[in-house]
Amino acid sequence: GWKFDRGAPMVINKVAETQDTLAYTRKVPILFFSGGVDGDIVKWEKQQLSNLSFGTETLPYREAAAKVQMTEEEIFAREQARRQESGAGHADSSVAINRLVFVESCDFLIAACDDANVYVWGFNEAHRKAQLEMEERERLNPENSRTMKLMSLSTCSFVTSDVQPSSPSIATDEDSSGKRVAGFDCLQTLCYHISAVTALAVVAQEGNKFPLLLTSGWDRRIVLWNLQTGRVVDNLRPPAAVGGKAAAGIVTDMTYSKELNLFAYSSGDKKAYIRKFSRDGRRMLLQAELSGHRAEVTNVCWNSFNSTWVTSSADQSVAIWSAHGESRLHTLRLGGYVSALAIDRFNGCILAGAETVFWIFNPYTYRQLRHCRGHRDRIRSILHIPENNQYVTCSWDKTVRLWHSYKEPLDHGLEETEKGDEDDDGEVFSKEPEQ
Repeated sequence: GWKFDRGAPMVINKVAETQDTLAYTRKVPILFFSGGVDGDIVKWEKQQLSNLSFGTETLPYREAAAKVQMTEEEIFAREQARRQESGAGHADSSVAINRLVFVESCDFLIAACDDANVYVWGFNEAHRKAQLEMEERERLNPENSRTMKLMSLSTCSFVTSDVQPSSPSIATDEDSSGKRVAGFDCLQTLCYHISAVTALAVVAQEGNKFPLLLTSGWDRRIVLWNLQTGRVVDNLRPPAAVGGKAAAGIVTDMTYSKELNLFAYSSGDKKAYIRKFSRDGRRMLLQAELSGHRAEVTNVCWNSFNSTWVTSSADQSVAIWSAHGESRLHTLRLGGYVSALAIDRFNGCILAGAETVFWIFNPYTYRQLRHCRGHRDRIRSILHIPENNQYVTCSWDKTVRLWHSYKEPLDHGLEETEKGDEDDDGEVFSKEPEQ
């Protein structure tokens, strides 16, 4: 007979182009976003009361690219730097979105792109203003609310905005729902890198309305940005790093630990690095090198539930490291190139995508809790939306899939737990899923 399978996707959404990265905002109504190889960003919004039906809107790359403002001197300097750094690996024709992150405090959607730029999207303030005016009219004159609503929405659809990126407004929970009726505009373009930007980390500091942003990529530069002004605060430089380079290989991912005031990044040189965060690039001092992977390190995450760093690699493994990087605590062997990594926001479970299989591991015992099958090509990104009890994955198979999140307690035996095989060195080899 029929049997419910938690390892199968709840929803399969087909897309026109391959999606490489995911992000979401937790304010109601919850939205999530996916970034494609064509440079476009897709906004996904749940339809009415259903958790299984989504409407989409495209934020086009051409709109963002049109906002790039560089002087002739800046363009010349970028091209000259590209010629000097032959190892930067820049691909002029590619516009793929490599990373997305949503900043809740100011409602910014930040996109790292192959074209060497970082694009900052935000809600269209003119549309939002029209919505607020409509709601005020309804409150003062409810009898004419229907007429006013039609008039206001009609006006709203033709409003154009002249956004001032230097002073965007701060979002609050009270006004977030009003913003959702507005479209997105590209508010800022951050132009400093000379090749593909592949790593983003938001640094939310206490007392600052706008967080800072760390970026890096194929040029191995680490740049710190002021999101309020869109200007560079500083970049990694000597004596913190020789020649100002973050690693011997390209930087593939980055994350920040607020608890330790440290940031970590993964690299194509088979290592990950932990540095002290500072607004002064000379003081971004190296704290530890995470060595042990045998191929490119593809992702790095901070797990605040048990104060560990987690890395994934093309060598088919996921490694767990101590808080200050002095020791490797465990290694999980997944039997395939690990291209996606995330941490469950509810319980700290390790979420990893190895080729077409999505794995879930207990962060304390490292036991395999579940494997999820369905994708037909490599999984590129994993997202947890705890408010909906859902995981979201995107893949080269041109689908975005939703899965049931893992909600069982982790401190006692579980019926669903599938134990991996452990070797003498403490490495866990996960069982391959049945075909």
